[in-house]
Amino acid sequence: MHERRIPEWVRHAPAPSVRDFGILAGLEAVVRGILISVFPLIMYRALQDAATVSFLYFLVGVISLVAGMLVPFAIRYVPRRWAYTAGGLMFMVSAGLAVQGSAEAVVAALALNTVAAVVTFICFNAYVLDYIERIELGRCETSRMFYSALGWTGGPMAGVLLMEVWAPAPFVVSACAAAVMLVVFWAMRLGNGKLITKARGQARNPFAFLPRFFAQPRLVAG
Repeated sequence: MHERRIPEWVRHAPAPSVRDFGILAGLEAVVRGILISVFPLIMYRALQDAATVSFLYFLVGVISLVAGMLVPFAIRYVPRRWAYTAGGLMFMVSAGLAVQGSAEAVVAALALNTVAAVVTFICFNAYVLDYIERIELGRCETSRMFYSALGWTGGPMAGVLLMEVWAPAPFVVSACAAAVMLVVFWAMRLGNGKLITKARGQARNPFAFLPRFFAQPRLVAG
């Protein structure tokens, strides 16, 4: 009898590459970039008051700041892969709410979109630190910027143009991009990342690194 062997890629997921993380970042750039110029327009159309729109943007900014501080605490209890997935689903729900067009739905959509961006951003960076070697971080950031360029440069203009053709169009594109982003994320099989353990020694004072930083002209110029 011939023994059937389970393929290696099924038993052990291949380690994600720099290119894989770049593609994931590029999809997120499409999700967010195509709506960055659309949200202010639909907010103003729904509320008809620039001061109110500005104030609500400020409140949403505060909410995103608080959410960003809570995410590291939350992923101690919620598996990181599910936290990232929740962020992707929030992008999709946000797009659905924005299509409704009412003032309340639009404000809720903006808040969900912003919180989703914070959640996915923090989880993404944690995964990069887990899977990308220290000497490869520079190349990873370059890849991330390369794949994100289209979403952040063409996205804002495309969003406004699509909205003039069909109002829900940019939100449909954003939701579809979020769905593809989640498919790619699960295909990468990142899991929950590496377990964070308690440090054995006392952490060094971060200000102690400042003289070393200023002694490197390229870092200062950057």
